[in-house]
Amino acid sequence: VTLPEGISGTWYLNVGTGGPYEFIYTNNNTGHSLGIPVALSLSPDLVVEDIAGPATAQEGSLVDISWTVFNQGEARAGGSWQDNVILISPSGSTTLLGTYVYDRGLDAGQRYTRTEQLRLPSKIEGGWRIQVVTNSLLGTGSGTQVYEHGAARGNNARTDDQAIVVS
Repeated sequence: VTLPEGISGTWYLNVGTGGPYEFIYTNNNTGHSLGIPVALSLSPDLVVEDIAGPATAQEGSLVDISWTVFNQGEARAGGSWQDNVILISPSGSTTLLGTYVYDRGLDAGQRYTRTEQLRLPSKIEGGWRIQVVTNSLLGTGSGTQVYEHGAARGNNARTDDQAIVVS
């Protein structure tokens, strides 16, 4: 039996059966285990460590955006997950520039850097910021994601402190 992630304490396995007609023997179709102590397993903690992009760009142009994701948790981030690259306007509205899957897993204490060429939208200007959200499907119930426990679930986004001045 594979236990769900994020549980701890004393748990019980309950088994029930049924199916054929049993006449008078219908009250003995369940069984319960003794209490099983379950310890919380170690969790990965994916964070966006750095974002780099150009200082200036033209509207509608291609720009190179790089970001680094670090696993600061105590366990390997296995499987695959999604990084979203988002453009934030001076007024705070957002535009998704790209979605990128990382599928190699990441050991605790390790990082990866990715660079993608992205097209800025047309008819924009001013100081725009790039935000990267790693493990972006966490908690949505859709797509692939890495389980992160507790506070590690809420630190997956970073906004670049340097704006891209678009003209």
